[in-house]
Formats: sequence, C-alpha cells, structure tokens
Amino acid sequence: MPGEWTATKSGGCHLHPDWRQNPKFYLQMQGVRPTKVRITLTRSEREWKSRCQRDSVGTMIGFYLFRSGSGKLNRPGDSTADGDSAATTHPIVVNGRLWSETDFVPLHTVCSPPELVLSSAAKGGYVIVPATYEPGRLGKFVLSVQCDTEFTLSGDSEA
Repeated sequence: MPGEWTATKSGGCHLHPDWRQNPKFYLQMQGVRPTKVRITLTRSEREWKSRCQRDSVGTMIGFYLFRSGSGKLNRPGDSTADGDSAATTHPIVVNGRLWSETDFVPLHTVCSPPELVLSSAAKGGYVIVPATYEPGRLGKFVLSVQCDTEFTLSGDSEA
C-alpha cells in the first residue's frame, strides 16, 4: 500500500515529541488463530538516494506496531494515564520479549522479525506507524503485509 511522509505527517521516531504525527495504517486480521505476519516498509532508492547520502541518520526508516484497541500509541515502558505501562495494555511478544518497533536502518527496506505472530482476536486490530529517524524527512514509501490468513490493510484516509 502506498504512503507518504508529508509536511504534516513526518514526526520522526519516538525520540521526538511529534513522533505520533506519522502516517498510520490499520491492519485487521481475519480468522481465529494467531498468524505469522511479515510487514515490510520500502522506499524508492532512486527517489531517496541523494537525500540519504546527505543525511544518512535522519533519513533512516523503521516502523512501530501497536494493538489499536485503546486508541493510544504507547511503546513498551511508556506510562499511560492510568499508571499502567504500555507493556501490559498492548502486549506484542516476539521470542518471549515485548516488541513494538523495528530498528531504524539506513537502508531502503526494513521488515518485521520473521517470528512475528499476531492474534486475529486483537480487538480493533493493529496500527502500523512508518517513520523516518528525524522529523521533516518527506517522501513516498510502500508498506506491505504478508500472512497466511485474510486481512484488511487501510491507510489514514480510509480508516
């Protein structure tokens, strides 16, 4: 699914106060069993190459993954208003460890861990938030999802 970091949707990574102001994609799994999922964020090397050469750290890419049931985007360890940590309210676990984001890499493609398994029973599905490392890095990207069950993927304007 195509996406774009724009002037109003390019908040950078979670180290920046406006990091939640990035494009959001909504993933809803169908079926009844947990499913292995592969999420891939890709950008055009041709479009991004010169920017990446000038700003290799700021243009690094990655993405966040949250359960969307609460409507809040909190990373593990973040405190919520009711004092609970995001780890207890939004558990996504990979290899026995809490997981909510990829590494940010100076490449044109980044993927979820191969062991990522998501529950079809997650109320509200999941939110995927692609980001550049620094805010204000504008450009197009493609987000793709692969899994063994049916799913729907919609962007900000379609949800």
